[in-house]
Parts: sequence; C-alpha cells; structure tokens
Amino acid sequence: MKDKKNHSSNIRLGQRFRKLLTTPITISFVNAVGPVGESIAIAKRLERETSLRRDQRQVLTTSICNDVKRGNTKQVVRGLGRLDQIDSELELLGSIHQTSESTLHQRHSFVFSSAMLLESFRLCVAKPEEGMHFILGVDLDGSLVGTQIVSFPYASRSIAGASGVHEATHAIAIQAHEFGHRIIAIIHSHPGSGKGANHPSHVDMKTHETWEKTHDIVGGIWSRDGYLRFFSADKVFDARVIGSRIQRIEDHVWKIEETSDVEM
Repeated sequence: MKDKKNHSSNIRLGQRFRKLLTTPITISFVNAVGPVGESIAIAKRLERETSLRRDQRQVLTTSICNDVKRGNTKQVVRGLGRLDQIDSELELLGSIHQTSESTLHQRHSFVFSSAMLLESFRLCVAKPEEGMHFILGVDLDGSLVGTQIVSFPYASRSIAGASGVHEATHAIAIQAHEFGHRIIAIIHSHPGSGKGANHPSHVDMKTHETWEKTHDIVGGIWSRDGYLRFFSADKVFDARVIGSRIQRIEDHVWKIEETSDVEM
C-alpha cells in the first residue's frame, strides 16, 4: 500500500515539474544569446522545492527520534513512511534537474563560409527594401554547415520588412530534406548602419520562434554597412565563419572588412 502511495506521489510530482521543461522561453531581443534567464528561473524553482523537502526531512527525522524515545510505535511507522516518500521526491527532483540542465544547455553549432556570407550581404542590401533568403546546410559531425544560399519570391517587401511566399518556402524545405539537406539559417537585412541597427525586432523573434519549433535554425540580420548579427529565439548556439574578409566583433556579431569590395 505504501509503495502504491509513493508511486502516485512520484507521478504527481513528476507531472508538476515536467512542466518546467516545456515552459515557453522568452528572452530580450537586445541580447538574443539563448535561454539564460529562463534556465536560471528553472534552477531556482527546482532549488526551492528541493530545499523545502530537505527541511521537511530534517524536521521529520527529529520527530521520529522523539517518537522512538516515547515508544509511540504508530507515529514512528507513519513517520518512516513519510520519510521514504520525501526521499523518493528528492531523488526525482535531482533527476529532473539533471534533465533540465542537459536540455536547456544543449548547444547548436552553425558554420558558414565567408564567401557565402559576402554573397548573402550582396543579396540582402542590393535594393533599398529589406532582402531575405535561406541558407541550406548539412549536419557534419554535430555541426550544421552552410552549403547553399536559396532565394524565394516575396509575398510582401518594403524598407520596413519582408515575407516570403508560403508555398515557395515550404517547397524549399521539402526539397532540401529530399536531398539530405535542411534550412539552417534565415538571413535578412535591416535599414540603418552600425552593429546596433541589426537587433531582431519583436516580429523577427516571433517568426524565428515559429521556425525553431520544427527546425534547428539560426537567424541573421545585416545592417546596411556590413554588420551581421546571428540570433536565436530560445536556443543556445555558436556561429562560426570560416575564411577571410569578415571578422568577428563580439559574440554572434561579424563585420565585413570592406563592403566596397562586394559587387552589387
């Protein structure tokens, strides 16, 4: 009977804390570096529950010792049953904590060639309106490596934003899969110059969040003067650029050395 009660308690506790692992993650688009704030919040919530049960265990242990001294057999048996339950809950909390750590801190690695990114810049800023395209790639030893730029027709396009024709973007995703490739990046441009001009907007983040539900993918935004910022809605990631003529400025931000060398 005691085992059945403990099992039911573990199921309820597990269901309660599994929700922590599926809580939608929201981060500031200014930083756009992954689920740092949410991972801290989850860790604190798990820590609170663990601390609570440790305190309960300490109080219960003292109570059991007192009942033993008084010869209160029924209370001792009841206390030992509750002690087993708390120990099971602590074990489950520890297991969930390990799972949440590995899930939240799984790092995606993206690799692009500098030649590909120079072509990306040319396509995105060739006109005053916002430019946009996909980068296809393959999984190579755990890294997603860009292999090809693919453009698509626009459903709408202006200086303030752009969107692709849904049927066309969907067809690209299907065809890439048939050839053992996948969409690994969506790159677009923003108006303005400097590395502060290419932070993702709220719309950018919501759109990218939708893509990330079904794809391992990174976003990239060009400023008009050659700054490229990679971003994610809720994933921890690394972005590497192989080759010359583009240099890393800071985490996830790169700069073309001489934009005048890029033919428009």
